[in-house]
Amino acid sequence: MIENMARPTIIFYKLCVQNLTKRIQKILSFVSVDSKIVWDLCCDHGIIGLNAKYTGRRVIFLDQVESITDKLAGTDIPSSDIVLANAANYNFTKNNLKTTYILAGIGGILSVDILKNIIPILNFNDQIVLSPHNSIAYVRDFLSQSKLRVSLEEVIEDNGQFYEMFCLGTGYKYTVNPLPGELWTCNSDTINYIKDQIAYYTVKSAHSDQYAGVLRHFKSLLSA
Repeated sequence: MIENMARPTIIFYKLCVQNLTKRIQKILSFVSVDSKIVWDLCCDHGIIGLNAKYTGRRVIFLDQVESITDKLAGTDIPSSDIVLANAANYNFTKNNLKTTYILAGIGGILSVDILKNIIPILNFNDQIVLSPHNSIAYVRDFLSQSKLRVSLEEVIEDNGQFYEMFCLGTGYKYTVNPLPGELWTCNSDTINYIKDQIAYYTVKSAHSDQYAGVLRHFKSLLSA
């Protein structure tokens, strides 16, 4: 009887991922309502992409780990929407449909490598939703020197970890500042993150003067 069972459906996976974390909910809220195609890059188990798919968008799942794409291939996701590849050197192509690229849950250095690969093929209305889990200063420095602009920046605290999030594209208004805070909303997550960064850079500044300016910046955010 088991061998005659159909492959799991998207609905089955929806039941598995209903309890989304605060961070994933925020990432999904950044996705433009008029995006027609969503790339879930370094998709891992595909939780973000699967939830984006319920709104009727085409979602393409890309990961370089074969066991992950094999698992997704066991669902009713079209095989053409599952890509086994390294996003940092994958041959992305332009299209005429508004596209969102989601980069979340990976390191900042890899995020920048992937951004370098995506930026040349972006259309004016495309967007990138970015939330690296480390090396955020490196990411900000790259963004500030790139042609990407930002429409939204937020900080989320989820399960004791802080995440900076960006909604990026070439058609937005604001340049990314290497020092954060200019576009942040004042809420408990933001304030807790600023305090966390003050504590971190206080320790760093005790050993090197190069962090003094960053420390002063975060202190100024808290007193603003």
